[in-house]
Amino acid sequence: RNQAVDRLAALLAQSAAPTSLMAALPAALKERPEARGAFTVRVVDAGEAALAAHIDLMSTQIEEARAEEARAHEAVARAGADLAAAAEIETSAQQESIDCQNAWLEANSALRALEGRDFQQQEAEIAAAVASARERLTSF
Repeated sequence: RNQAVDRLAALLAQSAAPTSLMAALPAALKERPEARGAFTVRVVDAGEAALAAHIDLMSTQIEEARAEEARAHEAVARAGADLAAAAEIETSAQQESIDCQNAWLEANSALRALEGRDFQQQEAEIAAAVASARERLTSF
């Protein structure tokens, strides 16, 4: 019984109960219910009311903490989805970059190949071939 009274006093100390109630309640609870006077009954009633208010407050805080936890889980889920979308965009951008770099390399290789050719000589050879073909056609 004394342990129960001590536990109740400890709970009451966590609440916003007045110091006078915390001091009077342990002694009031140790009296037998039938031996309690009007003051002692009021102390016990006030103690019950204070503990009930404290329990209500703790219940509200628990509900608020659960709601906050749910919001946090939702935020984590949204962040995960955003991360997956960003990763997909990154992969696409990397592939696009690789494709552009490959196209640049091909164009650069083609340019280097063209830079080494002598187009004037090639033009002269083609012109000579065309002239030869015309001459054969006219003599035919």
